[in-house]
Amino acid sequence: MKKVPYFDHRTGQITLIPAAELAPGLILSTITDADGTPHKVFLDGYEMMKEALRDGRVRSVDRVIAPERNDERWKRMCRFVSKSLWEFLPKQPDQWDTDFRGEEDPEASAVHFVRLAKAYRALTVGYDLPRCLKLEIFDLLHKALNCGMLALETTELEWLSKEEAAMIVEAVKEITGDI
Repeated sequence: MKKVPYFDHRTGQITLIPAAELAPGLILSTITDADGTPHKVFLDGYEMMKEALRDGRVRSVDRVIAPERNDERWKRMCRFVSKSLWEFLPKQPDQWDTDFRGEEDPEASAVHFVRLAKAYRALTVGYDLPRCLKLEIFDLLHKALNCGMLALETTELEWLSKEEAAMIVEAVKEITGDI
């Protein structure tokens, strides 16, 4: 079983956890210990911020929403993401719009999910795949767009072989032009 380093913000410790236990929303980051040594770890940025608010290290966090976008390209993109990812991320186009505008970089967030939607559609539309296989493909694609080839190490495969997963991660480069 593949294990990956996880930073527990409550204890301040780095532990090894099974890669399959990585939850959505965990991010790969570099932290520096007291000795100045950098460590690549997965961490939960949202939980760390909540903890910092509770203990007073941070006084407040305002969610900044970018101005509303009325251009047709943006609306079309929100509809595309909504329709393409509905099975696992059921949100209306206006919810995607609000979520994107709430990000630090709305354009980058939107581009990420458009790439995810394009890759997911290219690999699943027109095929009669069981939902559990589609979920595994979705998870692998999401991790590949966030972590590149590290997705192969952090995704516990049940339906795909390692070779098939590697082909999918490679296909992401061709489909989206990036990882």
